[in-house]
Amino acid sequence: MKRGLSILLLGLLVCATASFVVYRARTASHRALLKQSAPELAWLKKEFKLSDAEFSHIAELHSAYLPQCHQRCQIIAAQNEKLQQLLATNTTVTPEIESLLAERARIRAECEAAMLKHFLEVSRAMPPPQFYTTGKYAEEGLQAFDMDKATDEKPTYVVFNGAVGSLVGDKALTAKVGERVRLFVGNGGPNLTSSFHVIGEIFDTVYQEGGTTASHNVQTTVIPPGGASIVEFKTEVPGTYVMVDHALFRAFNKGALGMLKVDGPQDMVVYSGKEVDAVYLGKAAEGGTEAEKKVASLKAQVADEIRSNPKIAGLTKEIQVQKGKAVYMQTCFVCHQPDGLGVANQIPPLAKSDFLASLTKEDYIRGVLMGRNGKITVNGKDYNATMVPLNYLTDEQVANVLTYVRNSFGNSGDSVTFEEVTRVRQQVAPPAPSNFE
Repeated sequence: MKRGLSILLLGLLVCATASFVVYRARTASHRALLKQSAPELAWLKKEFKLSDAEFSHIAELHSAYLPQCHQRCQIIAAQNEKLQQLLATNTTVTPEIESLLAERARIRAECEAAMLKHFLEVSRAMPPPQFYTTGKYAEEGLQAFDMDKATDEKPTYVVFNGAVGSLVGDKALTAKVGERVRLFVGNGGPNLTSSFHVIGEIFDTVYQEGGTTASHNVQTTVIPPGGASIVEFKTEVPGTYVMVDHALFRAFNKGALGMLKVDGPQDMVVYSGKEVDAVYLGKAAEGGTEAEKKVASLKAQVADEIRSNPKIAGLTKEIQVQKGKAVYMQTCFVCHQPDGLGVANQIPPLAKSDFLASLTKEDYIRGVLMGRNGKITVNGKDYNATMVPLNYLTDEQVANVLTYVRNSFGNSGDSVTFEEVTRVRQQVAPPAPSNFE
């Protein structure tokens, strides 16, 4: 019994020793990085495969920047504490508070300028994003430098973070819905200018060329060789946002492609994401194919979401109202007037009309498609005029203009759908030819 226990303990000891040796071997490079002068930059050397000389230079820049950053942060913290004390004992903005606010703003501006300067220095010290090789793109094996390609400014590779695929798949950047994303994008050159863009986003703020002046609502920002930009945006819906050089052959044929994966709840009001497949498939989605079935399924999901989501339903109605207003101002306003008040004793008003309030949606539709003759009473006044048929309008135009009338000029009613117009149009007889045709 004792002998068996001893053998078991010896076996466990051997396993533990082997596990420890394997662990030390696998983490040797990581521990070596942590022992260097700037352990917080260990990931940088590993991710970009920096040489010792390159990493040493970047670490020196970082070491020179840190004390300045720490000092300014301490000053700002002290100013914040003093400001809280002053606000607690004063009911007005005193000259001392104004002076403190101005000084705090100055320090913050210095801090931001120093951060941007440091970012530019580091980006210039990083390996270039353009590689000129003797072999073709994606050709295997060691590739020698091609001076002819370099002088002709025709790189084989244009990449993010030093390598093809460095920011895709499991290596993609990540964020959550509602978070503000800040990307520091440097162009190490040596030749090409970058047109940086994130597909599916508009940059809320861009600091071009690492400067302190901000631009807002920017789609694509230009980054020259040796320059850098800082871009910021808020993620509103989940999905995979593709980062590209908008000279798109560099993205899809040379490697300048990255991904930002955003997790979180859907917001169908902002973006459904369900129409993309249909847009790209087009006529290629032949009847009976799996692609067509998928498109139909996705459209059904969108329709279900619209019906169940009051925000989307309200948005759809508002879109109809705006489209209907355009039809009204092209077709109806001459008689009924822009304000819907009509023409006294000739054309009945649409505004706050008790006559319209008594009609069904089908009556509305028939009136537009077939016209109307005879005497009617609107808001206590009699009118005897002719409304010509407007059956040349499309079903969508009829639905939109009726939705506009039913929700404008003091009126309130449900939307009219183009399906309802289609159904009524199929039922009614075409109007008699006009004597003027």
